[in-house]
Amino acid sequence: MLGKETTSNVMVSRLGTFYYAKHPKPESKNIPVIVTCSTLTLPKRVHLMAKALSRFADIKLKWLHFGEGILRTKIEKEANNLLPKSGSIEYALMGNHNNKGLMKFYAENQIDLFINVSSSEGIPVSIMEAMSFEIPVIATAAGGTTEIVRDGYNGYLLNVIATPAEIANAIAHYFSLTDVQKSELGQNAFKTWDENYNAEKNYKKFIESILAL
Repeated sequence: MLGKETTSNVMVSRLGTFYYAKHPKPESKNIPVIVTCSTLTLPKRVHLMAKALSRFADIKLKWLHFGEGILRTKIEKEANNLLPKSGSIEYALMGNHNNKGLMKFYAENQIDLFINVSSSEGIPVSIMEAMSFEIPVIATAAGGTTEIVRDGYNGYLLNVIATPAEIANAIAHYFSLTDVQKSELGQNAFKTWDENYNAEKNYKKFIESILAL
């Protein structure tokens, strides 16, 4: 067991992401947009998204996934089967984007909700990035995700082994909120990022702490 004399010498210095201003857009009646961003591999569990979204028959949604991986063909086939083009769910696997391109997309387009259903995580940079654009997050309580997503404050937490039904219920709950409640979650998401994961602030604090030794 570590003694006090050891733990007192330990300091947490968080990483973070940089700020990209979200471009203001006029009010519109576009359908809500959900984004996922990860590799298409088993631990990321993106294959659950089509199953979850297939449970919606009366809510129009658009799902966009950013990232590539070995499960792309499987996920695309499942989405084509479960989410027919004539249905209420639009979807697109957007492929790989470099970080600058992805941040540009986030800045210029409507994104209502970010989802991460991984079975294992550190503290996901993808969630930091989403929150910097005032996007609420639904995520599994995997790894360090609970340090950034606070249930009911800036999004909602799911069990690490959340089922498609549980994912769908969380999505339905979010879209049942009033515009004011959704806006508050988004504002709290940005506040969480700015206070804890703003790279410019964090790197400055880290350098100052090193120089003070």
